[in-house]
Amino acid sequence: MIEKYIGRYVDIIYQNKIGKISQRRIKVNAVQGALVKAFCTESKSFRTFMKSNILALDPNQTGVGSAS
Repeated sequence: MIEKYIGRYVDIIYQNKIGKISQRRIKVNAVQGALVKAFCTESKSFRTFMKSNILALDPNQTGVGSAS
């Protein structure tokens, strides 16, 4: 359940609508139904992700936005 990570950074493996898979670090801002609204540190912008397209999720134990 990604809802429990609202306000925190998590690492995700994400498959976009055309099937491209990427790894991203996001800060979860809100979860609204099937959508996750978050700040993506890769694109340095606010993005919306489909929950069903998040293939894996790993909580960022350091709690920071940039990779160590």
